[in-house]
Amino acid sequence: MWHRLFLCFCFIATYQTQAQSTFDFAESTIRGPWDLPVGICFDDNRQAYIWDMTGKVYVMDTLDQIQKTPLIDISEQMAKWLDIGMTGFALDPNFLDNGYFYLLYPVDWHHYQYYGTADYNPQKTETNTATFGRIARFTADAASNFTTVVEDSEHILLGHSPEDGFPILFDSHGLGSLAFGTDGSLLASCGDGANSVWKDIGGNGGSYFEKGLERGIIQPKENVGAFRSQMIQSLAGKIIRIDPQTGEGLPSNPFYDQQNPKSPASRVWTLGLRNPFRFLVIPESGSHYAEDGQPGTIICGDVGEYSWEEMNRFDEGGQNAGWPLYEGMELSPTYGQIELPHPFAINDQKGNDCPQEQFFFHQLLAEDQQSKALPQHPCFANQVLQTSTPSFVHQRPQLIYQNQDSKGNTLAYAAVATYNAEGKATSTSIEETAPRPIGTAFQGDASIPAFYYQEGSLPEGLHQRLFQVDYVGWLRTYQFGTRGELSTTQHFWDGPDRVVAAAAHPTAPNIYFLSLATRRLHKLTFGGKRPPQAIMQLDQYFGPSPLTIQFNGAASIAYESGLDYSWKVNGHPISKDSILNYTFTDESIAKVPVQLIVRDTFGGVDSISETIFLNNTPPKINWLSPGIDEQYPLDVSSLIRLDAWAEDTESDQAQLRYDWEIFLHHNSHFHFANAQSGQQSFAILAPLGCSVEDYSYRVVLKVSDEQGLFSQETRWLYPNCTDRAVPTFELDGFSKGQQVQLSWNFALDLEGLLFEVERSTDYFNFEVLARQETTSHQDIPGRNGSYIYRIKATAADGRFWYSNLLEKSLPSDSGIKVYPNPSQGLFNFEMAEIAGRSLQLTLFDANGRKIKSRIFGKELNGKNSYSIDLQNWSPGIYFYQIKDQQQCFVGKLLLD
Repeated sequence: MWHRLFLCFCFIATYQTQAQSTFDFAESTIRGPWDLPVGICFDDNRQAYIWDMTGKVYVMDTLDQIQKTPLIDISEQMAKWLDIGMTGFALDPNFLDNGYFYLLYPVDWHHYQYYGTADYNPQKTETNTATFGRIARFTADAASNFTTVVEDSEHILLGHSPEDGFPILFDSHGLGSLAFGTDGSLLASCGDGANSVWKDIGGNGGSYFEKGLERGIIQPKENVGAFRSQMIQSLAGKIIRIDPQTGEGLPSNPFYDQQNPKSPASRVWTLGLRNPFRFLVIPESGSHYAEDGQPGTIICGDVGEYSWEEMNRFDEGGQNAGWPLYEGMELSPTYGQIELPHPFAINDQKGNDCPQEQFFFHQLLAEDQQSKALPQHPCFANQVLQTSTPSFVHQRPQLIYQNQDSKGNTLAYAAVATYNAEGKATSTSIEETAPRPIGTAFQGDASIPAFYYQEGSLPEGLHQRLFQVDYVGWLRTYQFGTRGELSTTQHFWDGPDRVVAAAAHPTAPNIYFLSLATRRLHKLTFGGKRPPQAIMQLDQYFGPSPLTIQFNGAASIAYESGLDYSWKVNGHPISKDSILNYTFTDESIAKVPVQLIVRDTFGGVDSISETIFLNNTPPKINWLSPGIDEQYPLDVSSLIRLDAWAEDTESDQAQLRYDWEIFLHHNSHFHFANAQSGQQSFAILAPLGCSVEDYSYRVVLKVSDEQGLFSQETRWLYPNCTDRAVPTFELDGFSKGQQVQLSWNFALDLEGLLFEVERSTDYFNFEVLARQETTSHQDIPGRNGSYIYRIKATAADGRFWYSNLLEKSLPSDSGIKVYPNPSQGLFNFEMAEIAGRSLQLTLFDANGRKIKSRIFGKELNGKNSYSIDLQNWSPGIYFYQIKDQQQCFVGKLLLD
């Protein structure tokens, strides 16, 4: 929804730097047309490319002007929900010659299954499900100065099919970065695809592993949860290295298979990662020849679980960062003691002295130690473990800093190691590789290496520095010693929340960074005069005419000199005072723009605009559902009603727009979860919470009138951590004539318990029939058809539970037949009577999204028998709705 605000212009604003720095710089912000910007880079002509998680890339010219039309928009063919989206973008090293750029994105399963068929709907997408990640190359058109894409230039390198792509099996720990090595190879990262909330060793009900197996995204041997990171037979939890022309692994990769160059093992470069959202290659740190197997030194941020954020350094192929067995420097408290068999590590020496069929994952990974020796055989002393899959030594991270522990302590450590002349780590002893403090203690939420600055127009004190940002909003710099060891770190700047990327301008003294909290591109400019900052204060924004408003610009800031003020109303200059009263007299309902422009004596300019809504008042929201501070259960996902109504003096109900946004809050940050529109809708809440980490959901409702004047309110939902036992809650009933009689029992005797009787005709959108204390209800729907009932029990403290779903038809002998069910591809149904000339069939997926709708005419022979082919559909649960002018029948369809 934010793109509607910024479609037509790029706006630059400035404000005071938020933290002290030893370097003098001015800060400004740039608005753009994007929704969720996550990355920025520059080509050799100093033109910038900003990519958005929703599948768009925008171009910014050398004057910081952003093109309104994206370079590319692949939103139709990719999936986006929570942390899943397009996160990787890279320009080819010869971009100005060939125009090649590369995208890393999750494939929309609906697009993959149905594109090019009659069942395809470009408005549909499938979220909260198993899918796969893809790397594709496109060509920017040099004739348009690389602002448009050559038609039909997409070339898929990885992810042609589910079994060839990165596995995405949860709402986070998905795709990461793209970057080129100094040797021209293309590197990409992917998370472990495991459930990030509950321990996942395979078969985790909170993940999408079942769909992943059904769709061939993972094979049965890959159903080991987070331990996929330790398998070279899986792309999960890895940095891979491929040929940017073919997508094949390179022969100089550590596990390359000449017989299968596109296998996961052939592509793997580094393994043992949890969520490598961002990595970079230090410029000129490797060879220029791919056959040397030296793409350069990789600095990778691995987002931690409960304790440690990591910054890892990888100097060669085959290094193992240790996840999930290790987090930070030591064994993971969640996974470190688990004995899980590695499905490919067969014990060829099985016998009485060594009865194991397979070796465990932890037996294939040795602790970092002086000798760097490979793991020893668990059955035979002084014998290196020989298996059908490689074994490793844990590669400790260069830097760790605490996320959030139970005491709230924050400490930063550097991994101390000895480096040889080539800059490769060669640890000398356990004592010397133990963590030591470095710099002042700091804390964060997600480790994000941003860029390595060699030399140029930035102040000399920032040359040869690694810049790192963190999701909490800070920017730090690091310096390496002569042997490649991390020697110093320094806090540089505090920015807004949810910083996800930063980049230095190739020639100008500027650093740019992106924040998902502000959804803006922030710019730090070193040296020169700091421009002024325009600040507008209005005592009111709406009301009936004559409407007198005080315009106050006196709080505007001049960093270098005095200020001149200029006010405009509807584009017409009205005053040069810093403060004035202005009266609007127009009697019609109108939107009137007001602009303040400030100039200093050195020519610095800034402006700010607001809108006055004349003869208008905002809608008044009456919120119905969810309730205040409700507590969702943790045994299953909850489908909650979103319901409200608004009163507006100047607008009819049909002129009001209802927009719902749902955010998942996780510790000190949050994730955009879902957006819905309409006065009544629904949302699905995953059962997260009541563990070491904090979770909650924030539901935001914005109701706007035709002029854009709106009211906005927020409600919170929290996990039920008081009583996690699932009470017995059974709904039963029968239909007779035109009535449905319901009764239920609820096992808990709670004070203030209230029952909400809800009814649906599509399994997802429920209306409230009654709120009562008794445990029975009689419903008279008023028309024939099928109805789904459920009961919501709410305690006085906000805890709520849902009963089972109960389906009833009126009349009980409805005259509708659906067969076969379960089905293997054909959906048949018959209607004894049809009211009107036609009927409509609608099919929904398990998340309530409409995937197919078709209208059938009434048959002349009176049989009214119909069939629809679903053989290309994925196996799973679907819901159908069949209705004519008087009846509506619904049901569940199982597709094998």
